[in-house]
Amino acid sequence: MTAAIELFRKMGADVVGAACLIELTFLNGRQRLDVPFNALVAYDQ
Repeated sequence: MTAAIELFRKMGADVVGAACLIELTFLNGRQRLDVPFNALVAYDQ
């Protein structure tokens, strides 16, 4: 997700948020993002 956000910014986009279907909370990926993030399902194992 971070790579996609960075790529969009390099193309001149203003990234205002990110979303995905499933978040694997034990990987702590949300902490790396500097935009608001939403997931439909959060899986914690």
